[in-house]
Amino acid sequence: MKDDATLKKVLTKIETQMRTNNIEGFKYVVNNLVKSALKATEDIQKNWNHIRDREKLHKKIELLHHELDNLKRFCETAIG
Repeated sequence: MKDDATLKKVLTKIETQMRTNNIEGFKYVVNNLVKSALKATEDIQKNWNHIRDREKLHKKIELLHHELDNLKRFCETAIG
């Protein structure tokens, strides 16, 4: 995915800044990934009864999974 390559570049830059500066960069990235994941869950919950298009629901769930996976991977690389 093109988004994965872009995200990887951004995360690499932020991780570099974080190492030379402080933990604020880490908190910023985590906050943004969590906000995106929460937005996906809110969209699913809000539209649950109105979603007739199962493909649309599937895409929202995939986005949620993708954002949570990004958060997990980022935290693992930042810690280890």
